[in-house]
Amino acid sequence: MGDEVLLVDRALRESFGQDLLTELIPDALGAVDALPYLRPTAEPPPLEVGWITVPPACRAEPAPVVGPDVRAHLHALAERALAGYRPRPEVFGYRSATWEYRHGYRARQERLRALGECRDELPYVLTLDVHRFFRSLPLDVLLRAAWMTGALAERLTALHTRSGRCLLPGHRWASRLGTAVLDPVDAVLAERAPGRWVRWGDDWHVCVSGADEAQEVRAAMTAALAGLGLRPATGKTGVGPVDTLLTGVARDVAGPAERVWRQGLATDDLRSLRYALPRLAPGAEVSRSLPGVVRARPELLPRAVRYLDRAVGTREGLAAAHELLEGAGEGDPGQLFAAVGLFAAGRLLALAGRHRAVADAVPDAVLAAAASSGIPALTALAVRAGAVGGRPGGLPEPPVRMLRWLERGADVRDSPPSVDTLL
Repeated sequence: MGDEVLLVDRALRESFGQDLLTELIPDALGAVDALPYLRPTAEPPPLEVGWITVPPACRAEPAPVVGPDVRAHLHALAERALAGYRPRPEVFGYRSATWEYRHGYRARQERLRALGECRDELPYVLTLDVHRFFRSLPLDVLLRAAWMTGALAERLTALHTRSGRCLLPGHRWASRLGTAVLDPVDAVLAERAPGRWVRWGDDWHVCVSGADEAQEVRAAMTAALAGLGLRPATGKTGVGPVDTLLTGVARDVAGPAERVWRQGLATDDLRSLRYALPRLAPGAEVSRSLPGVVRARPELLPRAVRYLDRAVGTREGLAAAHELLEGAGEGDPGQLFAAVGLFAAGRLLALAGRHRAVADAVPDAVLAAAASSGIPALTALAVRAGAVGGRPGGLPEPPVRMLRWLERGADVRDSPPSVDTLL
């Protein structure tokens, strides 16, 4: 495997490593065997699509998931197709194979804050988001892109046939393609509002002089989107004072994690809570409050698990992990799993695969739900968590990928799954 890894382009490997931080289901094997699919000579892996309910900030909805081998292959195809594409400098999200999420996010914040300081000349900001972009982008529009290749078109067509979508949420390759396909809208802004707009994904902020200009720019952007078979999202598109940038998307939540956490709890501020959780030192107060916070905000679960990975060595941290596994709350067990069952199972089983004290507490119903999900990644996590918890007799048959791994002499308790995440 070491020789194969050395043959893979470094930027491609590093960008794929970042991509895995947005996996909806953590990989039980560390995805090392997916790296060969980044090579130009790789044959397409079998395309299997599963479905889980994920908890974005506004609504829980089903999302398709694929294995890391499929993800790696699509990642490589997308990067090769986009080798000659360069987004405009106002586009900060998913710019290149060497682009890094945190650096890009910070750069966008800084640019938005700079625009917000020009309130005397540009007192308003037009915000425009595409209506369900990843679900709505027509396949034929993507296939007609100037940079599209035959191999990528073939794979996207197969994906669309199986899932009804040509872009999958949380995948870097999909965000890269989505960034590129929206270039015609950027061209409109480059002409009408040069130097005073910013885009991240399908989310634009345009600083304008007043309502009339905002209406003209919005109409032009809407027409450009219509040419791509898309339309603005009604609830996320509008005009407001430019100061809202400084209190909204450009707001800086940096600071001591404990203080940011308490402020987030007091104001129910999701951004503050997301920022604080991976940075918090294990503490009794945080651990005791965590289950209730996660039940109210299931989208915090990936970062809560990352915190618990460090906290389960304490009495309160272990109790929090057990409470989340049971989904207990006010006599209504299973709240968390009723809302986002397989998503929650994937995150908590990854934690169980790292800690015997957590694995011992995994309910049989959670193992059974993961094992019978039909999603190999979840079945593999169930096998690993059950083995760590000393329940090999009742475990399901490992999926094919895990069987190959075990046949090479691996121990199912080795190389525990990662809980690092950007989600």
